[in-house]
Amino acid sequence: PAGRACRDHPLPAAGRLVLALALVGTLAFGLAGCGGEQAPGGGSGTGTPATPPSSGTPSSPSTTNLPTLPRPTTPPTTPSDIYKPITVVGDLVQGPGRCLALVTDDGHRYALMGGMVGSLQPGARVTVRGMPAPQVPMHCDGIPLRVYTAAP
Repeated sequence: PAGRACRDHPLPAAGRLVLALALVGTLAFGLAGCGGEQAPGGGSGTGTPATPPSSGTPSSPSTTNLPTLPRPTTPPTTPSDIYKPITVVGDLVQGPGRCLALVTDDGHRYALMGGMVGSLQPGARVTVRGMPAPQVPMHCDGIPLRVYTAAP
């Protein structure tokens, strides 16, 4: 009979239907926000924008409109290079250990380093072209100078 509860169910049929619809509605509404991580800007992260794009001018510049700079073909020379190559003339002197130094006529002392140094002999007067490298720690006396060329 209508309005009477079944033996197995304490609620009438209409009440069960309302309860079932309420439960389905609650689950559907609650799961709507569980589609994925929230994307920056409030989107759902599903790839669909929260608002459709307008047909007017975009409010932020597109990455396709940015200029592309050419890749440098050589290392920078200015202003990042603090030291410039120098040419010095002087006498080679043996320093402590295997150190070889060049002493100029005005008393500047350069601790020579690099592959060219092995071919130089103490006592010789030479012209050396190289790059000062005061940031390089050395146990030799003088300003570190990376030798590019050396000639008598």
